[in-house]
Amino acid sequence: MTTSTMEGGTTAFRKLDFDLSGRTAVVTGGGGAPGRGMGREISQIFAAAGANVVVVDINPEAAALTVNTIREHGGEAISVRADVASSEDIERVAAVANEAFGSVDVLVNHVGIGNNASLLDTSEDWWDRCQAVNLKAPFLTARQFLPGMLMKGKGVIINTVSICGLTGGRAGPAYTAAKHGLIGLTKNIAACYGDRGIRCVGIAPGGVRGEGPEWNSAEGRVMGTDEQPNLWPSLHRALDLNPRRGTPDEVAPAVLFLASDHASFINGAILPIDAGWTAV
Repeated sequence: MTTSTMEGGTTAFRKLDFDLSGRTAVVTGGGGAPGRGMGREISQIFAAAGANVVVVDINPEAAALTVNTIREHGGEAISVRADVASSEDIERVAAVANEAFGSVDVLVNHVGIGNNASLLDTSEDWWDRCQAVNLKAPFLTARQFLPGMLMKGKGVIINTVSICGLTGGRAGPAYTAAKHGLIGLTKNIAACYGDRGIRCVGIAPGGVRGEGPEWNSAEGRVMGTDEQPNLWPSLHRALDLNPRRGTPDEVAPAVLFLASDHASFINGAILPIDAGWTAV
């Protein structure tokens, strides 16, 4: 990628290098399990850009898979098993990250869970867990890592809000409500701390392929037509509007850009990455 500027009638070009050397990034949901391809791809592209990456996942084997891949390519990474909805676990992530690499510069809240159950088929337990993982967890991680960023006078928080945070009929009510709430949290952090060097932005992926035919998103298993053939008609219509499914490597470069200094003028924005699904 190049940009151009006019200097004395001539065009000068400079290459944009997305260099995160010396920075530490925490990526939740960064494991390598099926269906979590975006988190793994984000972790890997950060490492390739020079960042020290802390891969957080509730599945230690999945996190280890990502870390091993990064190390095999000469990158720096560690894994931490954690339930992101637990404040104690998040405190432990911070302690491990600080011991290994120092204070955190970039936080990517990527992990999430969801399904397409209708409101009448949504249990109270599922609602509570969905809010905890999708909305409470980003609050906990931001609260944990924000003070260190403020001390530096610089930091980036990137939340995966999904297009379900922008629309009302792409998923079940628990997931949709949590992702709408996450947009509000994203904008609040941006508004409150932007003048102190903190940027908080969101990405809104559409349908993204995982590692198996039963997965279409890194944010959790979507109960597709094979498992819930009687999905309500409005959801079927919404799915029919999807131009195509993406791949994790079509999402990760956008996250790298938002984490870099080249996105220094972007704060509080939500970036759809969905092939135009929400434009229809």
